[in-house]
Amino acid sequence: MDGMLQILRVLVSLAVVFGLLWFLARRMRRGTGAAGRRTSTVRVLGKAGVGGKAQVVVVETEGRRMVLGVTEHGVSVLHDADAPPLEAVEPAASPAPLAPVVHLPSFESLISRTQWSGLSQQQAPAKRGRRAAGR
Repeated sequence: MDGMLQILRVLVSLAVVFGLLWFLARRMRRGTGAAGRRTSTVRVLGKAGVGGKAQVVVVETEGRRMVLGVTEHGVSVLHDADAPPLEAVEPAASPAPLAPVVHLPSFESLISRTQWSGLSQQQAPAKRGRRAAGR
């Protein structure tokens, strides 16, 4: 009888622990609920890699623009300024016209003009490969 009570106690304890883990995982995945949810006020305007694991990131938040240096060890504020008002932003200029298309000669025509093209097969250097070496 004592053995059955111990087994029942262990099973109930495991159920409580797994239930708590499930509840916490679900809560973390969903956030703090509808009342606690906030919309993100940070916009990433651009980023550029400057090294193996380093980036420069431009973000805008609450009317401020910041240039951040991001590495694997931390984030540093490189520059902080007020964001320009929407009216002050000029529309992008029309792109420059494309350069004219240049037709290049084909690979075969380039090969035919090389120094080996006038030689016969016997005069041209032999190709070396694995089969020529007897392997």
